Amino acid sequence: MQGGIPHSTVLKGVFATGEKARKLRNMLVLFQFSVTITLFICTLTINNQLDFVNSYDVGYSKDDTIVLKIRDKAVRRDINAIKTELQQHPNVMGVATSGRLPNDIDGFTSRALNPSLPDQETTIYYNTADYDFVDLYDIQITAGRNFSREFASDKQGVFLVNEAAVRAGAWTSPLEQTMTHWSGETGKVVGVMKDFHLRSLHSQIEPLYIFLAPKKFSYISIKVNPVNIPDTLNHVRTVMSEFSPNYPFEYSFFDEEFTRVYHPEQRMVNIFSAFAILAIIVAGLGLFGLSSFTVQQKTREIGIRKVMGASVGRITILLSLEFVYWVLLSNLIAWPLAFLAMDRWLQNFVQQANQNPTYFLLAAVAVLVIAILTVSVLSIRAASASPIKALRYE
Repeated sequence: MQGGIPHSTVLKGVFATGEKARKLRNMLVLFQFSVTITLFICTLTINNQLDFVNSYDVGYSKDDTIVLKIRDKAVRRDINAIKTELQQHPNVMGVATSGRLPNDIDGFTSRALNPSLPDQETTIYYNTADYDFVDLYDIQITAGRNFSREFASDKQGVFLVNEAAVRAGAWTSPLEQTMTHWSGETGKVVGVMKDFHLRSLHSQIEPLYIFLAPKKFSYISIKVNPVNIPDTLNHVRTVMSEFSPNYPFEYSFFDEEFTRVYHPEQRMVNIFSAFAILAIIVAGLGLFGLSSFTVQQKTREIGIRKVMGASVGRITILLSLEFVYWVLLSNLIAWPLAFLAMDRWLQNFVQQANQNPTYFLLAAVAVLVIAILTVSVLSIRAASASPIKALRYE
């Protein structure tokens, strides 16, 4: 005894403090790797859903289409001449006008679609378009026909409806129906379109009609050959400058318009990726600190094992097993959290990719490799040290 405090009491206190520190470090590593694995899985799943959205058949063509937003009334007046001039270029495959683009039809009205059920009103979305719109966007006609210049009666105003509208109206003979546009024009239904997504994949497919109105448009869509796009754009710019000199030439590509609605999800991928990288760094530093602490605590044990003939590899494996346990335990926490979080997020999409088990395994393997590499650096160094020094370690 020295200073009234037994040596055994001092050693016991030091040991207790060290044990508490070790447990705290273990919990921190468990938390850090659980967060890392969860972020890893979420990033892969969100990115997979975006790839699914971009490759999903939404019911129309998205590629090789230049879109012009029209604000000049003179363009509407001269649209036939403009279309003729645009199609003079060999790379212009088609030109069409419409009130809205096929992925952003947001105007709607309510009406009784079935005359025999006048009290049952249905919300139906609408668009206006010219003769070429359906063909340009490759929208399929499943019954009847498309708008056609060969039918003089079409000039008076006729309608195309989608399959959802046929179902909503309980029509057995949709081509015998008469409809009225929201602004009062009346006409026959001449064709039924295959259902396509009027908005993003966040929304259900709603009943829709398209009214033939070649000069009631806000957009010009130009289907082009993807060869030498700059030259085609220069031609389009020249034509539009001729007919609309007082308005700036503004254009976009339809596939960009299509993906723009998913920018929040893309930002989420970027944020999750950044946080996943940060979490890996923090978890790696935490694991490095824990492994340093563990190796220090087991210095004498390492020396004894070396004297008894244990190889560097054997000692490294033994020291690493404890940390492998914590990583595996992190997966048991992270997997359910990631699955539930992504399952709830995917509910925002009407069409969704299945959660891929490969992503869960990939996250587990990636974090396990990081952990083993981190621990192995210190373990190999400790196992390679002189056993005499280890046995003298206090």
